[in-house]
Amino acid sequence: MKAQGPVEQCIRCVHFRNSPAYLESVFKGMNTMSSGHASVRKDDGVCLLHDIYLSADSHCEQFRGAACAHTGAPAASPVSEVGRDDERRMATYHFGMGALYWLDPDNDHSPFPPVERALRDPDGLLAVGGNLAPERLISAYRQGIFPWYSDDQPILWWSPDPRSVLFPDRLRISRSLRKTLRRQRYLISFDRAFDEVVLACAQPRPDQAGTWITPEMMCAYARLHAAGVAHSVEAWENGELAGGLYGLAIGKVFFGESMFARRTDASKAAFVHLVRQLRAWGYGLVDCQVQSAHLDSLGAENIPRSHFIQLLTRLCDQPGVPAPWELDPAIAEAQT
Repeated sequence: MKAQGPVEQCIRCVHFRNSPAYLESVFKGMNTMSSGHASVRKDDGVCLLHDIYLSADSHCEQFRGAACAHTGAPAASPVSEVGRDDERRMATYHFGMGALYWLDPDNDHSPFPPVERALRDPDGLLAVGGNLAPERLISAYRQGIFPWYSDDQPILWWSPDPRSVLFPDRLRISRSLRKTLRRQRYLISFDRAFDEVVLACAQPRPDQAGTWITPEMMCAYARLHAAGVAHSVEAWENGELAGGLYGLAIGKVFFGESMFARRTDASKAAFVHLVRQLRAWGYGLVDCQVQSAHLDSLGAENIPRSHFIQLLTRLCDQPGVPAPWELDPAIAEAQT
């Protein structure tokens, strides 16, 4: 699951024009450059790079083949034109050895590029643009792609390699967490307070300046919850929400999005109950997206993206459990 703070990946920022819907979209606040790539920071926070290749298919006439406005350095030659028809308007922005693909925000069905074309630096950045319509989000997750961006950025789509996952039968519970579970400190529920869980996950942590869970994101996942695709897990103590998590279920895969804890082990208790229930239902995989010490302690591991995609191909087409979800009383009352 993604970190709760703002997106702070290393990315080569570019000011560009896309479709009329985006006009002047800007990558902002992501000014940490890889070595060997020059950058210029303006007072308004926009970072420009002169070594950008714009395809002949892009909507950026003013930048195509032009010199950098600030350094005077010549731009590299445009790459060969990307094929396009009326249904597929996808511009390509090349950064060094990789490329970013622009997705038409007015077409929910415009395809994602193959995940193998995601950038290595920053790891997994694949595309920009599009929208958060339910159809696009479901399509993205089925292909191993997820949105992750801050409030002042356009939608960014990622597919990192390797991928952090947890196999339900490899759940690991520490001795201290077993003590918490044995005491039954928290009452666990499913799908009781989805909006409240998402809102809690969106709150900035003490050591973070912002959040990637924007109002647009919250509305998008609320629509998926209403459609029975997104689910929440709650940990309650004395009637108060102490922790929880939310994510999507497609076929026999649970795609974790974010988790929070207001009290010790609350999110871990929620996660353990979820994984135990998923295992009982025959689910084969929990997508944790990016590695974290928190999830590693529970048994998450990194696998190659190619293996992850193979698992999605097999598991996402299997029948899942319809909403609303209910926790099995036997799992809820388990002492360890």
